[in-house]
Amino acid sequence: KKRKSHYHPHELELICQEVAYGALKLFGGSDQADSDGGEDQVIASALSLFALVGKDPEVRQRNLYEADKYGLNLPVQAMRIALRRIRSTDKDPTEQEERRSAELQRKGCLLLGALADGERDLATKVVDEGGLEAILDALDWYRFHEDVANWALWACFILCLEHPGNKAVFMQLGGIQKTCQAIENIPDSLEVARHGTAV
Repeated sequence: KKRKSHYHPHELELICQEVAYGALKLFGGSDQADSDGGEDQVIASALSLFALVGKDPEVRQRNLYEADKYGLNLPVQAMRIALRRIRSTDKDPTEQEERRSAELQRKGCLLLGALADGERDLATKVVDEGGLEAILDALDWYRFHEDVANWALWACFILCLEHPGNKAVFMQLGGIQKTCQAIENIPDSLEVARHGTAV
């Protein structure tokens, strides 16, 4: 006798999206981080989980048509707040705090690029929600960090590919200068040079 599967197509992906949004709502909106960096780790994990399922067509449909619950403003806001926290601390951040913050920004860039990959409407929505600006802010702040620069430039490429409106926003935000700066600051990285040149 065969066991019936209770799995429905897209069910797991939609649950993962719900969990990611739940975590972002709980931990992504605070300008005050806890002392052990646990909040940034939760946010980075939520962004990572969301990126894993971000190409699912039903997940994308939610992002497009259920923005009240699954708007892209939430992951973008989490990236911005985390970056603002690390930039505005009264004391110099520790190496561990910088590393956690960089990883959060890298995962945010990965998520925004993955959502927009091959999906013009989502690429527009990411930019409309300030995602391109958040990516370029991360690229500018972490201009010597190879992994952040690599994924930020990849995300910029995805958002601007065959999208003149997004390219115009990219140029208005100083994207060309920030891209050249990253390539210059990380000269030994083939991936940074490749993604930067592609942009």
